[in-house]
Amino acid sequence: MACSCAAPHLPSVLISGAGSGCGKTTVSLALMAACRNRGFLVRPFKTGPDFIDPGWHAAACGLPSLNLDPWMQAWKELPGNAARQFLLHPRLVLPRAEVPRGSVPEIAIIEGAMGLYDGLPGLAASAADVALELHVPLLLVIDVRGMAASAAAVARGLAGLRPGLAVAGALCVMAGSVRHEKLLRAAFAEFCPDIPLLGVMPRTEDITLPSRHLGLTQAGEFRGDAESAAFFARLAELAESHIDLDALFARLGVSPRHMSPSRAGYSFPGAAKTGFPRIRIALARDEAFSFWYPESSLLLEEAGAELVPFSPLHDAGLPPGSRGLILPGGYPELHAERLSANVSMREAIRAFACGHATYGECGGFLYLMDFLEKDGTAFPMCGCLPLRARMEPRRAALGYREARGLAGPWENLTVRGHEFHYSRVIEKPDGLSPLWELRSPAASSARAEHEGAALGCISGSYVHLSMLSHPDAARCFVARCLPRQNDLNKDMS
Repeated sequence: MACSCAAPHLPSVLISGAGSGCGKTTVSLALMAACRNRGFLVRPFKTGPDFIDPGWHAAACGLPSLNLDPWMQAWKELPGNAARQFLLHPRLVLPRAEVPRGSVPEIAIIEGAMGLYDGLPGLAASAADVALELHVPLLLVIDVRGMAASAAAVARGLAGLRPGLAVAGALCVMAGSVRHEKLLRAAFAEFCPDIPLLGVMPRTEDITLPSRHLGLTQAGEFRGDAESAAFFARLAELAESHIDLDALFARLGVSPRHMSPSRAGYSFPGAAKTGFPRIRIALARDEAFSFWYPESSLLLEEAGAELVPFSPLHDAGLPPGSRGLILPGGYPELHAERLSANVSMREAIRAFACGHATYGECGGFLYLMDFLEKDGTAFPMCGCLPLRARMEPRRAALGYREARGLAGPWENLTVRGHEFHYSRVIEKPDGLSPLWELRSPAASSARAEHEGAALGCISGSYVHLSMLSHPDAARCFVARCLPRQNDLNKDMS
């Protein structure tokens, strides 16, 4: 149950607790900010399907936060695949352009989803499953409002439910007073001396992260760099003041020998090269479209893509020379009026999609439609797919999905992903080809459903795809973006 202090890979810690809302995100960000202030290169990760928390991680660490999901990334089904290899060795995933000069200490900080053991039965996708699979010790976060000695019982229960879990220590949050802290420390010393209490954080209201229907607000919604810097400085101060960081580092085996790699980049096994010059693919990235897994970008680049970010909100057109287009998920409903008002961008996308591979995912799928309805107003979107969607007050779908491609770039491929959205398609013509045949691993029956749409070069659906779930997923999309022979002739003339 105790941490062995001997990890076979980069020093790592997985932050988890008894359930959602216990303070995991605050603690994760505080540790990330404090480590970065100390000069560490912090590799952030998040277990389970999530885009919001990783955005905060990236803001705290200055590096993209990668997703860890044993089911969605098919760890068991594809032993030795790209997912397993780069996740077992976090030092290998730093993008080439971000390799720092010189040597600095490294640490991987992983934020768990929900409670430590929470997840769908039989899928082996809980935070505990990730910790066991990757041999990463736990930092247990316990919200101690309304309890004292019982906090030690919670820690012991979390640590001991499944054999093999290593525990670096526990952290109590939301303590009410100095006396409360003394009671907590006495309880841990008496009832679970093998689980060090590494800190007690007081109740504070100045670091609350606001939320909305899809989760927390995004890190990019700060009013400016100064506000962001002040926020993370406050978090780092909390960690330095209330967490025994040196004791935690000692438990994790952090030492000067763990330094940043001198080699640049990592070649993913299973990601085939195209044999062509790099294919320019426009990737929407702004306030409206930010729900995209960084590991998908890494795999696309290994398959031959050059990903060029652009903003459907702020730009007038697509990046010159683009051969493909990806519109990720996000919050298009919050920016529907501005997206609709950017007529030049909508027209540029509609013209481009007629002859080039174009893919929209969840919010990007909505943007490709004719109209998006919100609060009784129908906002014109790009008009690439003859569909109309409406925002609903209640969640329309949530959960893992296994998807077999019926058309588009992934035809006949079976991949994995998830859905989470509040809109519904309310109008679609008969005969429009679906993109996926979906099955839910949580469903009591094996009944498949059709989802999404494919029309010519255009495809889109509500499914957030994990390209790590199939070794050919990234290659298949890049292959759809390869220049046709007439395009090559134009380029050479």
